[in-house]
Amino acid sequence: MRWFYLLARSVVWAAFLLAFSIQYEGRENIPQRRGGYILAGNHTSYLDPVVLVFPVRPWVRFLAKGELEKGFWGKRLFSALGIVPIDRGSGDLSAIERCAALTREGHVLGIFPEGTRYPQEAPGKPKSGMALIAKMTGADVLPCAVRYQRPLRFRGRILVRYGRIIPASELDLGDDNPRALRRCTKQVWSEILKLLEVPEDAG
Repeated sequence: MRWFYLLARSVVWAAFLLAFSIQYEGRENIPQRRGGYILAGNHTSYLDPVVLVFPVRPWVRFLAKGELEKGFWGKRLFSALGIVPIDRGSGDLSAIERCAALTREGHVLGIFPEGTRYPQEAPGKPKSGMALIAKMTGADVLPCAVRYQRPLRFRGRILVRYGRIIPASELDLGDDNPRALRRCTKQVWSEILKLLEVPEDAG
């Protein structure tokens, strides 16, 4: 429900402006008034999806672990916000196909290549789901990163960076083999780590 997404974003944005000091860098790299691309970033906190979407105008549809969808209210919230649940560790291709369809329809797909939360100083190893969706759709990828002041308290600082969008033509996904997916994953993840200011060998 797009109206619910827009209402929730407005209400939460007002609350976050009061609670935190949020700084955005690279907003000029965000495509204006169009979707059909992948927003890929590090995953440190449950706040990540919230702070990432504020400057992005098209509806951002996130891929998230299905465990969060359990229960009546979890299912309703996932449905209202357009979140795509995925059963991690089971090769859930239906979720990947749903994400690909949304990207082709012109939505922005939000995805965290690590698959779960890791400390910002010690990122996890990225998985290839993002690269697979990019290959299926021919979508560009916008790398981004979120850094939090630790510990994050009231009026604590949050820094969000958006890098240069990587056109599909630069993603080196021409080969039909797993190596192409790994190359693409490493390429995008390298850009995310630069934005996060973490050495590449840490990821």
